[in-house]
Amino acid sequence: FATHFARESELSYRKGMEWLGYSIDWRREFTTVDPSYSKFIAWQYHKLYDAGLIVKGKHPVKWCPGCGNPVTDHDLLEGEGVGIVEFTLLKYKIDDYVLPAATLRPETVFGVTNLWLNPDVKYVSAQVNGERWIVSEQAVKKLRDQGYQVGEVSSIRINFGREVEVPLTHKRVPILPAKFVDPDNATGVVGSVPSHRLNLAGPPI
Repeated sequence: FATHFARESELSYRKGMEWLGYSIDWRREFTTVDPSYSKFIAWQYHKLYDAGLIVKGKHPVKWCPGCGNPVTDHDLLEGEGVGIVEFTLLKYKIDDYVLPAATLRPETVFGVTNLWLNPDVKYVSAQVNGERWIVSEQAVKKLRDQGYQVGEVSSIRINFGREVEVPLTHKRVPILPAKFVDPDNATGVVGSVPSHRLNLAGPPI
């Protein structure tokens, strides 16, 4: 498809330039989908790797769970422009369990007043890196995709009103229900720091 679009389609760059009247010597034309060009790029990477100028490692990528491959915006039918968001997990303890809440603002942990969990969502207990985590069912696959060692997974009942221990401050705050919590976003566990958020200062939804 890419080759057809680049060379044959009425929307190809060449036909557009010819229509505009550009005077171009097309004898040296090539595209990035040409086999010879792809081989040249592969050769470059091998040379740079052998010279120690690039290394093979791990870094976050957009990932398609359906085909098991990294993807770019050009590979998507929808969702273009979606970026990678890096969260910090704060671990709230209750009995022998950990409730990991993802946050973009870990420094606000000192103002946490409660945890929000969605009462309409299925939460599970999962063995993660040697700890028992309570997360949404949707979070388990994401944790596996990100390289976490996830063992036994079992259903668990959330007892709203019970208290958890806040990391760093060690104060105790309650678990409260909130239907606005998206189980598909991070772990499905949200730490509440109302501060200037007046919509969170009222009674639980």
